[in-house]
Amino acid sequence: MLPRILVVAFFAAHLTCLLHQIGGDGTLRHRALLALFDEGRLTMDKYSIVAPLVSAPLLFLDRLFGTGDWFLSRFNVFVLAACVACMWRITSRSASPALAGRFCVLLMSASFLPFSAGMYYGEMFTMVTAAVGLHGLATGGGIGSWALLCIGVANVPPMLLPLGFLALLRAIAARRPWPLLAPACALLLIALENWLRRGSPASFGYDDDGILQNHLMPYVGLGGFSYPLLLGLLGLAFASGIGLFPYAPGLFFLRSPSAQPEGMRPTMRLWLLFVLLTALVFAKWWSWFGGAYWGPRFLMLGALPATLLLAQQSMRRHESFWSAAATLLCLCWSTWVCINGTTVAFHHLLADPALHAAEGSVMIWVPDISPLWYAIEKPAFVYPTTLVYASLSLVALAWIAWPIAKQCVALAPAAARELMRSLQQIARPS
Repeated sequence: MLPRILVVAFFAAHLTCLLHQIGGDGTLRHRALLALFDEGRLTMDKYSIVAPLVSAPLLFLDRLFGTGDWFLSRFNVFVLAACVACMWRITSRSASPALAGRFCVLLMSASFLPFSAGMYYGEMFTMVTAAVGLHGLATGGGIGSWALLCIGVANVPPMLLPLGFLALLRAIAARRPWPLLAPACALLLIALENWLRRGSPASFGYDDDGILQNHLMPYVGLGGFSYPLLLGLLGLAFASGIGLFPYAPGLFFLRSPSAQPEGMRPTMRLWLLFVLLTALVFAKWWSWFGGAYWGPRFLMLGALPATLLLAQQSMRRHESFWSAAATLLCLCWSTWVCINGTTVAFHHLLADPALHAAEGSVMIWVPDISPLWYAIEKPAFVYPTTLVYASLSLVALAWIAWPIAKQCVALAPAAARELMRSLQQIARPS
């Protein structure tokens, strides 16, 4: 019962207490939607119109009730709600209801997804369709799973390459060519949008994008997919301001077999494969970091396996102090990631001259000015209403972390004695 209450409370707090905006890249998506429904024309903007079309009912609600952009700006909150509902059902069926409840609470209290839900961007829609579609493939699903993947990929065209590779693997395994129809259909949708909006199936709207920009990182100004692959992968994984591991530390438990739920392992493998393939694509793009953005933008799917691993690890009965302590530390840091994104994000960084140095590249790589550390070093004003969400995150942390903390206390004396013996052996003269 408690997990359900917490999840409902999180969504209520998100809808009413957090900041939601149509800004940045979301402005172009918003403009494309308004142009289509108010003027009957398609803009030539580079961002896909798939996700804005899905959000169109919310535009009608805003017009009906005269609420400005209240509903539309919260589009990704509703997408996240659909994601959590699907994850609850999937995990309950494949693993256990107890794990499902903890998993979904942590998605709302200890992941970077709640921040992304406050933006009118398109990546979360693709993340949810990919996550559910990949689970369908892992459990023997057919055309419906491929259709979800096609729609999500049409919304973010570079994802066509991961989909194509996955379809090729499935075709080889099944010794049938039918899975290859999925990337073909996605390519057809992308080409159709390009033709309708920009007059050519091969025109993506990214001509000369990123070329000759004033940037501290020397490869950025080359534009296109010109970034060194190794440097891009390193940044996507470990950059202090944008990397997946700093924002989703549950991935560090990937090597622990006990942290992988038995019934969810096929789904986890496909999620992780898709994240890896996506990283290989975006690592080559000049803007692999996603611009001045808080947290991972293109590897959003990585939040699901990371949080699921953390949920499973938090349910274990730890026999080692170090295992319990690592789990507790990961829980606390993941909760801080969520609190930082929902209450602070990088709004307080906007006034710092270092952020403006080459579109935030300093924020990407320098830990001192990364969003996760800067708020500790230089606390800033936050909107009082956002503290409601932060308080709920702390309540969830207390519920999940308290049993682990008790295990740490019980195991600490034995760990201390073992550590002292090890130190004495090291200090003993040979």
